[in-house]
This record gives sequence, structure tokens and C-alpha cells, in this order.
Amino acid sequence: MILKRTRGVLHGLLFLGIAAYASALSSMGLHAQAIAWLRSAMRRFPEHASMFDSQLASAYERAGRLDEAIRCLEAAIRTGPDSDASCWELAILYEKHGRADLALVNFEKSLELGPAFSEEFRHALKSKIGQLRSARGRVDGAW
Repeated sequence: MILKRTRGVLHGLLFLGIAAYASALSSMGLHAQAIAWLRSAMRRFPEHASMFDSQLASAYERAGRLDEAIRCLEAAIRTGPDSDASCWELAILYEKHGRADLALVNFEKSLELGPAFSEEFRHALKSKIGQLRSARGRVDGAW
């Protein structure tokens, strides 16, 4: 039992180290190296690949490869245990890139999938959804 717990802690530390190293590479503008590092980790630990999708999406976005960033987060939503967080990240990505309708869909899905979110976060998320719905209504009404 102790060995099993120790292995889990060591894997957790390893995954955090991989993510931190990739983030450092990406923040230095070494996006291709960060992407390669994360892809390698995903091949080495396929059962935990969804843990790296968020970091990989971030590296792709920083590299200007929005379509790949979106695909990573969509894969995380399909396969990962943290779909609520991945939906939220995808919504943020869509919103940053001017795709408000897709952002709204994913903010709503995140709220639906994330019952364990803190009340404060849920309130902020509902507020964001309201803002996007309101903006969409103004755009729809302008036609």
C-alpha cells in the first residue's frame, strides 16, 4: 500500500515537473521544444495523456497554432476526468480569439459539468455567460 501511494506521489511530481519545464520552454518562446516535450510525455504516459492536454494547448496557442490548441482541449474534454476545467479553458481560448458563440457554448458546458466549482467561481461563470448572451442578443438584434 505504501509503495502504491509513493508511486502515485512520484508520478504526480513527475507530471508537474514535465508541465513546468514545458511551460518554461514556451514562455521563453521555445514553443516547438515545449510541444515536442509534451508530446513525448504523452507517448511515454498514454494513460495520463489528458493531464498534458491543457499545457499542450497553451503551447500551441502561444505558437500561433490555434486549431491544434482547440483540438487538444477537445480531446481532453472527450477523454479526461476534468472535462469541466477543459471546457472552461476552451471557452477562454475561443473568447480570446473572437469566437463568442463557441465560447458561450463551452462556458455553459463547463458550468453544467462543474458542480464542484466553488460558489464564487460558479457566480463568476454565470456572470460571464450572461455577458455573452447579452452581447449575442445585441448582435442578433442589430440584424
